[in-house]
Amino acid sequence: MVIEWLKFRVCPSHHGFFLEQDRLIWTRNLKNYQGFVDKQIWINPDCEDEIIFVITWASRDLWKAIPVESLKFIESKFKVAMGNISFEMIESREFYRV
Repeated sequence: MVIEWLKFRVCPSHHGFFLEQDRLIWTRNLKNYQGFVDKQIWINPDCEDEIIFVITWASRDLWKAIPVESLKFIESKFKVAMGNISFEMIESREFYRV
């Protein structure tokens, strides 16, 4: 198992739209790839403009086997869906279980 940990900065007034577009575009597409296990979403109570995604993959190899072109295509669809709503990935990490 490996965890993909992503932190985004999104204005709290846009959380609902951001999360809905993420579910419709990112999560829906990632579920089609072998190795996707789960995705959790967390809000930082001390900094409400931070959204944390914790994505569990069966293995690092399966996660990294997703074609870069596919990820770029999904990302472009997401950016179009978000329109002029500002969001920013401010941190990305990877964790594995020992």
